[in-house]
Amino acid sequence: ISLSIQFLLFWSICRHNFLYHISDIIRLFHYIIYIMLPYFKTVLEAERFLRAVNGRKKTILLFETPEALEHVEDILELKGISEVYKNNL
Repeated sequence: ISLSIQFLLFWSICRHNFLYHISDIIRLFHYIIYIMLPYFKTVLEAERFLRAVNGRKKTILLFETPEALEHVEDILELKGISEVYKNNL
C-alpha cells in the first residue's frame, strides 16, 4: 500500500474525546470520513457533538457507558447520526 493510501485509511475515522474542542477535529475534516463520539453519557453531550459536526461528516456514536444506554431511545431520535456502535458493558 502506498503511503498516501495508508494515510487516507488512517484518517478515515476520527475518535473525538471531549478533552479536545471540536474545532481541533474540524481542521482534519479533509481527511476524515467518519467522526466518532466515545464515552458520552447524556443526550445533551450527543446533541452538542452532532450539532458541532452539523452534517459535514458521517457520525458514529459509541455507546460505552451505562448512562448513555439508559437514554438510548432519546439519543437515537437525534438528527445526524450515521452509525451507532455498542461496546461490551
